[in-house]
Amino acid sequence: MSIDICADHPSAFWNRKKHTVTLPYEDDFSEEDIPTKSRLCQMNSELVEFCKKDIENLLQKGLIKPSKSPWSCTAFYVNNAAEKERGVPKLKKEHKKPWTDSLTNLVKAIKERVKSLPCLTLANPAWPKIVEIDASNMGYGGILKQINPHDKHEYLIRFHSGKWSDAQRKYATVAHEMLTIVKCVLKFQDDLYNQKFMIKIDAQSVKYRFDKDFKHDASKLMFARWQAQLTPFDFETLYKKGSDNSLPDFLSREYIQNE
Repeated sequence: MSIDICADHPSAFWNRKKHTVTLPYEDDFSEEDIPTKSRLCQMNSELVEFCKKDIENLLQKGLIKPSKSPWSCTAFYVNNAAEKERGVPKLKKEHKKPWTDSLTNLVKAIKERVKSLPCLTLANPAWPKIVEIDASNMGYGGILKQINPHDKHEYLIRFHSGKWSDAQRKYATVAHEMLTIVKCVLKFQDDLYNQKFMIKIDAQSVKYRFDKDFKHDASKLMFARWQAQLTPFDFETLYKKGSDNSLPDFLSREYIQNE
């Protein structure tokens, strides 16, 4: 069968070089001197004509020009390119970095710093809970804390942060703050059900928004939906100065920028 096909089409494999495109090099540069191992791109006759017209069009518009560059190809091979471009020695036993006293002092400083960092604790159902939130034009952040009734210290339980979608980023500041409350309360809901808790926020206007009735206001149906989502929870909204709301502020700004 293969013999019959080749007999009927004797030039099927003989005219392969006809279907190639020559790049527009300058007259005194030979394409044979290209120091690459890339092969010519094989194309059918229709694609060859299309590429020729496209190249001529780009030349006429001045977007490309004849070149003497030996690297004018779609792909090329450089021997040991990875070794040449690495720039730093491999992390092997024979490339040990000398240990100095400054590195020892850094390790000690890190250990001391870690000892003083606040740790997350398990939620105690009998301890009062506090949700502190903050919103920015980029995203939102919130933390869940509990108060030890014996020493009155606040202990971190959980934290949450996220970015606004393209549509949410266009919301007003008040809407950002209200949506942050909804997102954080729903995130911490396992530790907030069936108990009263406080929500601390640095926007005073939000406190009164939850006291309004938006059910019969067609322009505020979004607020009414958020109110409905918080119906199962018993909470009180308190104002907190922005200067004292540093951790949620970090989660809603710097932390998101570094992600």
